[in-house]
Amino acid sequence: MLLTTLIWFANIRIIMEKEYLKNTQRDGFWGSQACQAPFVALMTNLKKDGFFIEIGSNDPIHINNTYKLEKVFGWKGLMFELEKERFEKSYSEHRSSQAIWGDATKHNYKKIFEEHNVPKVVDYLQLDIDPAHVTLEALNNLNENIMDDYKFSVVTYEHDFAHTGNPIHRFQSREIFEARGYFPVFKDVANNQTHWVFEDWYVYPDLVDMEIVEKLQFKNKNLYQNTPNEQVKRNNYGHLLNDKVIVAQEIDFIL
Repeated sequence: MLLTTLIWFANIRIIMEKEYLKNTQRDGFWGSQACQAPFVALMTNLKKDGFFIEIGSNDPIHINNTYKLEKVFGWKGLMFELEKERFEKSYSEHRSSQAIWGDATKHNYKKIFEEHNVPKVVDYLQLDIDPAHVTLEALNNLNENIMDDYKFSVVTYEHDFAHTGNPIHRFQSREIFEARGYFPVFKDVANNQTHWVFEDWYVYPDLVDMEIVEKLQFKNKNLYQNTPNEQVKRNNYGHLLNDKVIVAQEIDFIL
């Protein structure tokens, strides 16, 4: 009887967790900008009590990639944000994770990580600051001062190609992540429309189940498509977008 009850509860838990993944950005459950939260949840195998570093948090609830990870799965972390006057009150009211205010390119991350007992393995790193060159500066800061000692299981990085049209930020960020051993699950993720290409999503192979990664890639391999026309592909700087793109909201996270 006890064994039957335990099996029943385990099956219910699996069903409920799959329902979380079904409710992607399209119905607003996750609240993330472009399905980053369900991606992180799947890559960490629906982990409870994880830890994140969110650089460029912006609003603590709306279009926020860590809000549901914190509220539903019990995660905590450090939320780095520039606009203290705009968001301090709502952070204190709606979030339990620690806010770190200031310019993300100038922080002494080593000191901050040590002061807040950041684990050597961080489950999720978000890098999303406007404009794109500032995000790259923050990544360079982490690369020089943090990434020798800390690893990140999952990373979402905004290179913002669609907005800048300049491929240098995308190219340099990829050099850093790939040199550090990070594996690109999806490159050139677009938000809602194929021409709005803005992010790359990575995992660190030793820290995630690569079988899940491979299944996710295989299930969604046919979603990659070309940008709709030459004008969009060339954008402001006349640089062609050589890679195909995948629209985040079309990704199927149910394996």
